[in-house]
Amino acid sequence: MDTARGRQPVRRPPGHILSLHSESPSSHSNASQAPYYGYRVHAKISARFIKHNFSCPEELPPLFPTSPPTNISLTHFIAYALHRTRLDHLVLFTALALLRRLKTLFPAAQGSAGHQLFLPAYMIAAKVVYDSTLSSTDWRVVGQNMFPLRMINQMERVMCGRLEWRLHASRTDLDRFTKAVCEIYEHAPPYVHTELPSVHTISLKNWLIFEGEETGLNDYD
Repeated sequence: MDTARGRQPVRRPPGHILSLHSESPSSHSNASQAPYYGYRVHAKISARFIKHNFSCPEELPPLFPTSPPTNISLTHFIAYALHRTRLDHLVLFTALALLRRLKTLFPAAQGSAGHQLFLPAYMIAAKVVYDSTLSSTDWRVVGQNMFPLRMINQMERVMCGRLEWRLHASRTDLDRFTKAVCEIYEHAPPYVHTELPSVHTISLKNWLIFEGEETGLNDYD
């Protein structure tokens, strides 16, 4: 996959392909009790950011009327995703920057499920930062099998469209954004000062390719 002009991906050793950590996925019944896998700070910061900006609950409501409720909190959901992917922290904060841009474009936007906001943003960020990405099947595992494959792919495409395909940000902007997010959300609410620096983005339309597709990037014009 060619690198977009001006994009500076995180480089892994030659021949390295992104892959999941070998641990088997946790069951829904145990996931809410799982430790943070060493990602407690970043998971809590990210969950607080999403809940504050989109008024999301910590728990995921049933996706469908017949779906059983899940007890996987947003914080544990994020921690597990970070643990299974082991991606550079730049991917996480790129995902949060994309969500911040989404909120800027749609100020009244609220989310009934932060899990559904985080996963596609994290998927997109991984594609932007790295020259390879996980398969949709792998992302389903990262999402603890909460979402069907078709739904995962749809969430990703819809978010790209809502973001107007402006998905890449400079490292300088991301560094400033990361610092501000960590300073604000390292503590529990209430939050007094929540102003975040702007993250200027450029379009990656006609570069970002979805699994199993060669064309079709204009579906969300």
